[in-house]
Amino acid sequence: MFRFYIDAESGTKDKKRGNLRQLIEDAKQHKFDVILSKELSRLARNGKLTYEIKDIAEKHNIHIFILN
Repeated sequence: MFRFYIDAESGTKDKKRGNLRQLIEDAKQHKFDVILSKELSRLARNGKLTYEIKDIAEKHNIHIFILN
């Protein structure tokens, strides 16, 4: 099973990215074990958010795959 988390907002404006926030909450609840992104910049463009996602992934044994 998979789910797409798609936001139309810029990666620099994480507060407006509801689906990204949902991805983070779902990760904390162990709802998946892989994050697949076309580019790292599609996932997050600021350092704080990038490290938040990385830390959550490590804590919950989630693998992050970037295609580029």
